[in-house]
This record gives sequence, structure tokens and C-alpha cells, in this order.
Amino acid sequence: MKVFPSEHHITSATTSKVAFIKFDDERSVEVGQHLTSTVLIDQALVCVPYLQPTIPNEEAFLNSGGSISAGQRQLPPHVVNKIQDVGDGTTVLLTVDPTLEQLGVPSYPSLPGDTDLGKVEEIRRTIYVGNLPKGVDGKTVLDFFNNYMGEVMYIRFTGGPETLPCAYAYVEFSQQSSIPIALQNNGIEFDGRPLRIQHSRVAIIKPQQKTADQALEEVEEAIRMGKTGAERARSRSPRRRRSPSPKKRSPRRRSRSRERERRRSRDRKRSRSRSKDKVSRRSRSRDKDRKRSRSRDRDRDSKRRSKSRDRRRRSRSRDKKRPDRDRSRSKDRKREKERKRSRSKSRDRKKEKEVKKDVKKEKKDDDSEDEILLREKLLEKAAARKKVKDSSDSEWEEAKSEQKGSNGTSKEKSKIKNERKRRHSMLRLTSLRRLGTRFWSTRQLVYEGYDDPAKAISIKSVTLPSQLCENEVLVNWIAAPINPADLNQIQGVYPVKPKLPAIGGNEGVGRVEKVGSSIKSLNIGDHVIPSCSGLGTWRELGLHTIDDVFPIDNSIPVEFAATLQVNPPTAYRMLKDFVDLKAGDTVIQNGGNSAVGRQVIQICRVRGLKSVSVVRKRENFDALVDDLKKLGADEVITEDDLFSRKRKFSGVRLALNCVGGRSSLFLASLLDDGGCMVTYGGMSKQPVQCPTGPLIFKDIRLQGFWMSRWYGLEKNVEERKHMYKELGEWMKSGEIQHSEYERRDIGDFRAALDDASSKFDKKQLKSTLILLLI
Repeated sequence: MKVFPSEHHITSATTSKVAFIKFDDERSVEVGQHLTSTVLIDQALVCVPYLQPTIPNEEAFLNSGGSISAGQRQLPPHVVNKIQDVGDGTTVLLTVDPTLEQLGVPSYPSLPGDTDLGKVEEIRRTIYVGNLPKGVDGKTVLDFFNNYMGEVMYIRFTGGPETLPCAYAYVEFSQQSSIPIALQNNGIEFDGRPLRIQHSRVAIIKPQQKTADQALEEVEEAIRMGKTGAERARSRSPRRRRSPSPKKRSPRRRSRSRERERRRSRDRKRSRSRSKDKVSRRSRSRDKDRKRSRSRDRDRDSKRRSKSRDRRRRSRSRDKKRPDRDRSRSKDRKREKERKRSRSKSRDRKKEKEVKKDVKKEKKDDDSEDEILLREKLLEKAAARKKVKDSSDSEWEEAKSEQKGSNGTSKEKSKIKNERKRRHSMLRLTSLRRLGTRFWSTRQLVYEGYDDPAKAISIKSVTLPSQLCENEVLVNWIAAPINPADLNQIQGVYPVKPKLPAIGGNEGVGRVEKVGSSIKSLNIGDHVIPSCSGLGTWRELGLHTIDDVFPIDNSIPVEFAATLQVNPPTAYRMLKDFVDLKAGDTVIQNGGNSAVGRQVIQICRVRGLKSVSVVRKRENFDALVDDLKKLGADEVITEDDLFSRKRKFSGVRLALNCVGGRSSLFLASLLDDGGCMVTYGGMSKQPVQCPTGPLIFKDIRLQGFWMSRWYGLEKNVEERKHMYKELGEWMKSGEIQHSEYERRDIGDFRAALDDASSKFDKKQLKSTLILLLI
């Protein structure tokens, strides 16, 4: 990073500086542009990409006038803008994206030729969404598009008359790559309504950027509002400083202040009288003289009539003393009142404390079910800690008794000392874990015993602690499929049997919501899938260790990502790991209509391999043949005519078996010299059969394959990353299509399990996947 101008180049005319920041990751440039209009100290920042690969020299930059060619947000390299002349001197701007053409979705509409390139980039990242429910919450729409299509930058609903049957909105994504995904989801259901998604011809109108003066005003206002009372008092001039409030003064100070006010008021009256004109003063003095003369006359008369002069003086002195006595008595009365008030305040405080205690007691009595479950769990943990403590106590007593018996050698003393330290640290750790703990509530599908899935599975609400350990991640599971392996696991017939009670689901995709302090390989917002079987993905939120999840590309559509762990990798690995296949080689498989079989057909097409799929005889066989051939199958035949037509298939290097029994016997007999038959399933529940002749004379091999075992090998971590990357590219480009699926909410799990069981048991034209949307 370099900042221009530097200290020795600053002049009186310098009003701002320019910073050039070069990042290791070019994606940081896109993120940095979001800081535009952010106020730094007293000015609004302007962040634009710099088009040159290196930071310029300071002198050359300043000599050129110190201006930056404001670059625009860049579209991906394969997306190109072109200006086309349509005649009559008018031009249009065309944006060509080959991905849209490959996927068969509408191309970008043309724009006027004079459109600002910065706006063009925004428009090409924006879609127009129709048929939204009226009154829908913006956050709900935002979460929906974030989960299924890509990160949303802005969303804005359009205005219109209330008579319109639905709502409309513009959605701007942060990446242009989300546009093809969004267009592919045209017709996707949202709140029971199919959405209409199309290209936008305009950009979302955003709030105007703040000028430097506006930004300065906001900063000054924030500084003024941010000052504490003490700081405001300090910053006030001595003349403006306020006297303490009457409530904060002591009784004596209050009474003194009142006396001062009275004196001041008398002084003010005198000052006002002095300020009047001289004429009025003279007239008043004459009146006073007259009154005095009259009073003198009266006094003479009174002397003659009544008391002596001495008695009159005494009476006057008594009259003078009476006001002082009255004042002191009024002060005493005020002090007594203030004491009573202070006593009543303290009593009120005590009453408030008692009321608060009663409220707390009532709240404790009215605990919810979640709190009761949480308390039970905490009691269980406390019992476990007590057990550990008791065992440590017994060890400590043994060490102590050994010390007494052997007169306490130095080793035994150190042993006791270390044991005491260990116990102290355990107690300290447990107490620290309790401090400041909050909890998240989540739902999950749990089974406590092996049985029919519809009977064994139940939905439960549980709480998770918000404080993560240093190697833990909090995952929000977005979607998870119901696979045959999931049902077999609940029935208790699958090799992987998690500890009961367990959560269903071996596959799914989730978004990272929070990470532990020691985790550097994951960030909030990353998409992950389970790294092994038995993790339990049929839940809303899950706390997992970093080893339990595996990161994937966020741009992979959810329906692909949710099924990325099992079926596509199984087909990918079987076609890669057992035989060195070349373009033009033949692969034969049974179960060609299964989810794995369909992935095998498509990967064979991508790699230039010929595929022969064997399926069971059914009524709609011709429709099934057409469907599989659209995916890329070269031949689709039944098990009955497999043996009669075997001579037609030559150069079979690999056979994939998921049925067993007689079907496996036919597949093995078709293998060429050095061929291999890989078994990854046994749907017929019959043993694998192999012909003796080819096994001896053709040196064919029989191999088993289990995807979960492959995932469990540490040496395969890097290869796993490469596999997900290649599969993800094929999925995003449309070369591989996902299986058809039905969306179900986690709350509708019973109907979803029933439908999944019936679909897996019956012959179908298409293998329909049940996808739980969590």
C-alpha cells in the first residue's frame, strides 16, 4: 500500500490523499468497492479498481495531475460487451455470455449504445422477478435467493397500484455467475407460486453518494452525540457551566441557595428603583418627607399618651428579632421534611428490590420445555464432572496415603502437588465455560432405535450453546436428500451405525454461520458438505468439528451441492480408479436408471466413453430408453436380452454392478482381457456371481467399492478437492444434470419418508429424489 502525496509533497492546496492498495487475492478488489461512500474521519471514500498492474511512482502520479482513471467493476473474462450499429446512426450494446447459450437460457437483451459501462455491469448482474406473493417480506426473498442462486447485493421491490395480482422485485447479485443459475431456476416455487425470472434492462437505483460536506456534517453530529455528560461539561465555557441540579444538592446547600435568591431578588428590586428617572425620585422623596413629618407628630402624641421611650425601643428590638426566629424555624421544618423524603426513597428502593425478586421467582417457575431439557442436560454434565472429580479425589487420597506410608519422598510430594493443580484447573475451566453462555434453538430429525423410518424418526427441538470451542463450526444446513442408504441406516442394515440416539441424513449442503478461534481454512458464508457418513444432516443447525465438514464452491447450485457427496463422486471414482479408460472404450452397467447410473452415463459422454445400460423390463420401457439416451447412453437393454446380444459389445474394459446375482454373471462374461467388474451395491440381495472361464483365461478382476471408505483415507484429501472442482465445473456448465427431485420442508418429514420409501421400492421411469429443504 502507498499513500500519495507523502509528507514532503504536501502543500497548502492539498485537500485529500489517494491510497493505492494491492491485494494478494484479486477478489478483494470487488469487496473493497463496497466501501465507496463510507465516511473515514470526515470525508466519504471513493473506491475504484485501478486498471494498471503496478502502483505508479509518486512523482509521475503527481505530475500527471494526481487523477485516477476510475475503472469499473469487471465482468468475467468470458463475458464480452460489443457495440453494434443498427443503422440510422444508432448503436446498441450487446453482452455475449457463452454460458447462457450452452445452458439454453435467454441471452442478455440489448442496451442503448451510450449506456455507462459501470451501469452495464450492474444491469448484467440484475434479474427481474415476478409473481411474488403480495406483502412478502424482503428478508424472506433475500434469504431464498441467497440460499438457492447466489449472494445477493441489493434487492428492491417495484411500486405499482394495489390492484396488481402479485409483487415484482429487482435482485442484483454480487457475482455475474449467479445469473445463469437464476435463469435456470425460472419457474421455481416460492411460497406455493412459480416465480418468473428474467433479465433486467435497468440497474437498481441506489442511494446517492454523500458529498464531502454532507459527510463532514454527519461526522460532527456523531462526535457531538457521542460525547458524555462530563465531556460536554468540560467543553462548556465557564460562563455557561450549569450549577448542580437541586436534587443533587445537600439540604444545607439548597437552603443557602434559596436565601441567596431572596437576597438577589431584593437587590434586583433596589436596582430597578435606582434606574428610574430623577423626577420620580424627587416626588417620592417629598412624599417621604411629608410622611415623616406626620409620623413625628403622631410620635409626639403617642409619647404623651402611653409608654416611655425606653419601652418603645425594647418593643422595636423584639420585633426585629422575630423574623430571624421564623427563618430558623422554617429551616428546621424543611430539614425534617427532607429527612422524611430520604427515608421514603430508601423504603421505595427496598420495595422495588423485593418486587424484582418475586418476578424472577415467577420466571423460574414458568420455565419452557427447552429450558427444562437444557437444565436436565446441565445436570447430566454436572454429574459427569462430579464423577471425574470423585475419581481424581480417590487418586489424590491414594497418593496421600502412599506419602504417609513412605514418609513422603520428594517424588510423591510433587505428585500430590501436581494432582492438586490439575483439580484446580479443571474446576476453573468448568466455571469459565458457564460464564456468558447463550443458546440457539434448532429442530432435528432423530431416531432412538432401528426400525421402519416412518416409525423411528421424530422431530425434536433442542438448544445449542452459542460459545464455540476453538476447532468447532456452526453450520446452517440448507438442504439434504433422502437416499436409500439413509433409510437402510435407520433400519439398522447399513454398515455405518452411529451412536443412538442419532440424527438422520448422510448427505447435504450447509452454510457456515460461525467458526472457532483456531480455524483458518473456513470463513462465515462458506458452503460445506459432510466429510464422512453418519454426520446427521436432517437438522437446521449443527455444531461440528472442522474435520466433520468439507468446503465446496459456493457457486454450485443447491440441488447439485446437496447430492455432491454420494452419487456423482461414486460414478466419478469408479470410472477413474480401476481401469485406465481411453476415449472410445466401452463401459457396461446394470441399474442404469439409478441415480449413480445416470451420473455414469453423463460422465461417460463428457469423457468420450461409450456406455451400455442394463435395466429391468417394464411397461414404459421405450420412454425410459429415450430418456437415458438423451443423457448420452449409447445402448439401453434389458437383463433378459443381455446374454443374447452380448457379441454386439466389444472392447468392454469396465463393468459396474449394483444388483448382483445373475445380472453380475452376465456383466462379468462380457469383459475383455484384463477387464474389471466393480461392485458397489446389491439390490437383488443375492451374492455376486462370476464365470470361471473369463476369470482364468481373460485375467478379469472383481473389485468392491465403497465411497465412505475412500473418504476415510487421508491420502485422498487433495484428490477429493480436485474431484469436487471438476464435478462442480461440469454441473455449472450444464454438462451434467442433477436428478429430478421433489422439495419438502423439514416439518413435512413423515410424508417425505413415505414417498421416498415407495419410490425406491417401485419401478419408475425416472428416479425422483426427495430433497428436504431445511
